[in-house]
Parts: sequence; structure tokens; C-alpha cells
Amino acid sequence: MDSPLTARALEMAPEDYNMVMDLMASLWEETCEDGANYREYSPSVKDLWVEFLDGDKSIGAIRLRQWNGVTLQMCVNIRKECRKDYAKYVPSAIHKWIKGNVDSKFKKVVAFIPSYFGNVLAFAKGAGWDEEGIMQKAFQKNGDLHNIHVFGKKIEEMRA
Repeated sequence: MDSPLTARALEMAPEDYNMVMDLMASLWEETCEDGANYREYSPSVKDLWVEFLDGDKSIGAIRLRQWNGVTLQMCVNIRKECRKDYAKYVPSAIHKWIKGNVDSKFKKVVAFIPSYFGNVLAFAKGAGWDEEGIMQKAFQKNGDLHNIHVFGKKIEEMRA
């Protein structure tokens, strides 16, 4: 599916930093594990953030972190108010950006998705990602322990 979204790698200039902090503030209560403190959060300089836009409208961003020598770990952060209209476009925009911009030494991207977020599990499956494993009772939300599902996708297999 052709995506109307464009992508921009963030350089973490003050306006980029502020965009990430605003995005995280809007999602914090919904997505973070029990005990996570927003006031202690700061984006790591080791992470790469990529913002997705429709014109000038920020839809959200992904965070990429080197997991090992050939694998990146990704976290998708889509603004709640944008999910209904843009969720169908986000996977191809992510795949296109990764295929066109990530160093060729990286062969795979993984995502860790708590079972608490059924909508995110469905999103990953719908995007063609493979469920590769489960970490038992590894995420706490609302006092309950939830499994974390490990999803992966070889970069060469990503469809843009």
C-alpha cells in the first residue's frame, strides 16, 4: 500500500528532542510498565529516532537501538489520535525507511511487544512480522504480569 507518510531521521536538536518528549508524554500512561517514571526519562543518544509525517503533521516515530552486531530493536510510537487514519500506512513507511537508510551490516529488526497490547500484536502480524518467541511474565502493567512477544523481520524481506 502506498503511504502518504514521509520519514525524517531526528538529529536530536532541541526541536527534535522536544518532539520525542511530547510524543512520549502523550503515550506514557498507556504504554509504559508499572513504576516507569516520565520525569526520569530522557531519550538515549545511542538511539536513532525516525519521525513519520503527513505533510507537517507528526504521526509518531520509531526508536531504533542496536541489539547486537546485525540486529536492531525497534519500538513503534504512533500518536493515539493518528492510529485510526494512519495505521495502515505506517508499516510500509517504516520498511521503506529502514531498507533505504540502515547500514547494510544490519540484517534484522526485532520488536518486543507485551501481550497486554493486543492491538500492537495485531499490528505487527498485519505488517508481516514473524512471532519468534515469548518471554514469560516479563512486563508488569496494572499490577499484572504479561508475556512479551518477540517479533522479527529480516530487512531484505521488508516490503515497502
